Amino acid sequence: MRQTDSTTRARGRSEYRGVGGFTLMELLVVISLVVLLMAIAVPAVSSILRSTEQASARNQLDAALSTARSVAVTSESGQDTAAVFFFKPGGRLTIGVFRKAGEIQDVDANNNPTVRDIFVPTGQQAFSLPPGWMVRGLAPIGTLHDPLSDPSGWYESESERQFEMGSGSGRPWWNWIFPETGFFDPKKAKDESAGPGTSSRQTFMIRFESGTGMVKTGDRRMALVVEPSPSNAFRTQLPYRYYRFNRGDDVATVVEQILKTRDSDLSQTDKLKLLGDQASDTVLALGVTEIAMYREVDLAAALGARGLNRATGSLYGDDGKTAIRPQLDSKLFASYDAQQAAKDINDWFGADADDPDSEPGSGGAFVFTVDRSSGRPTEVRR
Repeated sequence: MRQTDSTTRARGRSEYRGVGGFTLMELLVVISLVVLLMAIAVPAVSSILRSTEQASARNQLDAALSTARSVAVTSESGQDTAAVFFFKPGGRLTIGVFRKAGEIQDVDANNNPTVRDIFVPTGQQAFSLPPGWMVRGLAPIGTLHDPLSDPSGWYESESERQFEMGSGSGRPWWNWIFPETGFFDPKKAKDESAGPGTSSRQTFMIRFESGTGMVKTGDRRMALVVEPSPSNAFRTQLPYRYYRFNRGDDVATVVEQILKTRDSDLSQTDKLKLLGDQASDTVLALGVTEIAMYREVDLAAALGARGLNRATGSLYGDDGKTAIRPQLDSKLFASYDAQQAAKDINDWFGADADDPDSEPGSGGAFVFTVDRSSGRPTEVRR
């Protein structure tokens, strides 16, 4: 009787393993199948996600340019509009729609008098690209700061920023520029910032002519785009105390008030502190007609960088913790050469810095020329 019970229990255990259990071999087979499926599925899902983000980035770019052009066509003020590119540390690029509000007598980087256009927000919501997707602009030959031939101050040459120079020319050639709008010390007014580059807010724009909506080409006049600093730290001082762009007041209204105020009530020096290139609330910009859309991680990989700066989500940043100066983060590179990095960036986007007649191509980016009539970005080469 005991033997029969033992046999029955053994048979029961065997039947249980056959129904609900797995042998070691069966588990290995199942695990192998799961790993194989994951190996197939992960790249496919990643490809789908990238395609989706790419389509979203392109749609946002198209929508921003289309909106800026539409505002220009329907403008009742007779003032140009622009799609202006901004980068916010953390890895997000946005495109704002702005309109010209007037002009100001400013001074260039060499303290020479110059006239600059003032652009203010139109009230249109900014367009945001997916995180990690960026846009660069192609600076035309001779537009970058040159202390001898063009002291405009646009992307002025500093120790923190490098551009590729044409062989033996002593002046910049093609350069793909990054929207350096988020690299400044928000706690200080620009004229009080210590050290070069601490408040050098620079960017590029696609500018549309009022009434016609035509893209403006060949216009070398600089523009100052009013994009208020998020800080209140310096606004207790004069003249910032009475003209506080970030307290909820309409920016355009405040700007127009400053431009109309008589010199006897607001000195030219104070006007420049509020709206000039030395103002913390303005970004120096110039129109371009060729742009490139890309992922920052792809450019980093092409340059041999270990990744992106943690503070900015880009190749730029000081030390991984701050984002005050617009410089490549040298700590991301095993062997860092600023001038070589500048050349490699141009090469990746396809412009030959030693050949001013070369056509921009693409290393891993989507390169567009903006159609002068329609304002639509047309892909040059993929």
